[in-house]
Amino acid sequence: MEALKSHPKGRKPKVKLDKKKLRNLVNKNEVDRLREELAKKNKELHDTKLENDILKKSMTLFGTSKGERKRK
Repeated sequence: MEALKSHPKGRKPKVKLDKKKLRNLVNKNEVDRLREELAKKNKELHDTKLENDILKKSMTLFGTSKGERKRK
């Protein structure tokens, strides 16, 4: 009997949303979604600032040597 059942054709989709995630997206109101987005953006901003500070400090330590400083 199982051999006679129809089979799905084609490839499976690469991105698959679970029913649980789909339900959460529908049930979430806009305020909660915006709060989560803001928290994510704040984290990205903090990480970028830290990376920028590290790059600045490394440039002062390992950047140009004392004899090769750029003139203003």
